[in-house]
Amino acid sequence: MRRFLGLVMMGALALGVAHAEDYSSLKTGEFLKLAGTLHNAEDVLDYQMEVAKRLKALKGKARTNFKIKLDRTYKANLARMSAKDFMALRKEVASALEEKKKDHSHDELLEMGLDVQVCKGKKRELLCAHKHTKKHGSKHHGHGAKHGHEGMKHENKGAAKQSAPKAEEHKEEASKPASAKAPAKTEEHKEVKQEGGEHHE
Repeated sequence: MRRFLGLVMMGALALGVAHAEDYSSLKTGEFLKLAGTLHNAEDVLDYQMEVAKRLKALKGKARTNFKIKLDRTYKANLARMSAKDFMALRKEVASALEEKKKDHSHDELLEMGLDVQVCKGKKRELLCAHKHTKKHGSKHHGHGAKHGHEGMKHENKGAAKQSAPKAEEHKEEASKPASAKAPAKTEEHKEVKQEGGEHHE
């Protein structure tokens, strides 16, 4: 039974590789035409992997143009799908992506071009970049000591604690009744009036 399962798994892997090889043999124009036309989750992920490979190979304007054309074609082709079919495909892709995440490490997913998530919302998009890939925030999350970020966080916390008493002092000064300062001013004001009054007499 295990041998049979092993053969089935090997066959599935071979098919996956075959699909990826089919995409790699396509010319850029033919490859771009396929964007958004694949209605099988495994095909969508294989296509994404090939997109990542091609983007790595491209530089400058060629890379930018490729991304623009890919995005336009993807959206145009996905817009032709019925809402029901699109939502079903999105669920299927989400499930297949979760399986990939179980089988591969984060670094492997990055290398494969599958460090993505299934898009949410009403837009006709299947795979979106993780937010942390844009901001680089989550990349360093939990690795502060490695990169020297943790000490900075503690210093900031310390600075916040030190500035808190100063803030309290300002609050106390602000909350003191104005009458404490007012009499001095009013007495000075009276003296000036009296001096002024003496001149009039």
